[in-house]
Amino acid sequence: MRKIILAVMLLCVLPFVHAGSNDYVESVYSCGNDVGLKMKNAGWVVIQQASVGERRLESMLSIALTLVATQNPTGYFNEQAAINWCGISDVKPITVLAIVKA
Repeated sequence: MRKIILAVMLLCVLPFVHAGSNDYVESVYSCGNDVGLKMKNAGWVVIQQASVGERRLESMLSIALTLVATQNPTGYFNEQAAINWCGISDVKPITVLAIVKA
């Protein structure tokens, strides 16, 4: 029984460990009320103010700028289905951005 519970827990956590982890922010781009991030491996992602709100956008922007300045890897970000954003195609919206110490 314990093995089954452990297996289910692992399957639930595994997508969060891999998706959007250990990537690097190469550049930060502002367009309207949104902020786009060019990631080394994931390509473009966007933080949309309409999705996260102004205060959270500012917090995530602070994290993104810290990631650029320190070259620390991301801890996690949640990519969603790709959209066209500010003239850039295949941009994936995110609502979560975490930083880890290098």
